[in-house]
Parts: sequence; structure tokens; C-alpha cells
Amino acid sequence: MRADCSIGIDFGTTNTVVALARPGERVRAVAFRDDRELSDLYRSVLCFERLSASRHDIQAEAGSKAIRAYLTSIYETRFIQSLKSHVASPLFDETRIFGRGYKFEDLLSVLFRHAIADADGQFIQPGGRVVAGRPVAFVGGAPDEALAIQRYGEAYRRIGILIRPMSTSRSAPPIITPGA
Repeated sequence: MRADCSIGIDFGTTNTVVALARPGERVRAVAFRDDRELSDLYRSVLCFERLSASRHDIQAEAGSKAIRAYLTSIYETRFIQSLKSHVASPLFDETRIFGRGYKFEDLLSVLFRHAIADADGQFIQPGGRVVAGRPVAFVGGAPDEALAIQRYGEAYRRIGILIRPMSTSRSAPPIITPGA
């Protein structure tokens, strides 16, 4: 069965971009909305706000909403940026946010869930073929490529996308298909 939509995801250190391609149509970037505008760039940032003394009363925002929350919140915040820089580091096991531990895949799946919501679900389409970009070389002193691929895979799995490597070539991105 031929998929009627191909989706390309480029999760970047600063921005995330998602493109859609359908037969007979021009490739277009997904438009992400926030309270003020539409943009084809999604900021690769998170902001966690502690809304009360309870460690369970925490709200997360992503993208432009995260930046605005960080700049305007009256609550205690934790701002996360350059997340991608830590994907291949075995030294990054988790970060503590208001007493709760978050692994890389926890943070990335939170970002992706918000991106999907802010794109009105445009890039999660049943039967669609998804290609996820990856760096040619991961950053850090001793980057662990296998760890990075495992972390990406787990984050994608949590949002309903399963990674299936297309090639062992460093330049070939993994192919992912919507999971059940």
C-alpha cells in the first residue's frame, strides 16, 4: 500500500522543522501555531513551570510558548535549550526538574508532543512515511552514536512513531513509520 504522505522531521539544536510531501503537491513546511502567530520553525526549547509547592503541579511548554513562559512567568521556571547537544553523551543520564528526574527521551517526547499539538496534528498521519534527520556527526568529547539512536528511537516511540533503520550508512537517516 502506497503512503499518501511523506513527512520529514529535522530536530535541530535551535529549531525543529517538519515538511510534508503529497503526490501532485508542492512540499510544504508544517505551520506551528501559538497564541500569537504561525511559524514554520519550531523552537527546540522547553520551559517547565512550578505552579505551586507540589512537585506534581508542573506545567511544560515548548517552542515559542516556552520562551514566552520563561520570560513572563510569575512562577519558578526551568528553561531547557540545546537539548540535541546531549543526545549522544553517556554523561547525561538525567536532569532533575523540581525534584523529578527526566531522561533525554522524556524531554524530547515532551517537546514532540507539544510540537504535534501546536501543528494541529499535521505531521502524525496514519500510513504516512516519516523520515527523521540526524547529524552526520554527534557532538561531544566522546559521542556514543548507538546511545543517540536509541534515545531518538525511544522518544519517537513514545509519540507513536517506530524507527526502522534504512541503512547503516552514517549519512542515511532512519525511516520511521507511524506506530499503533
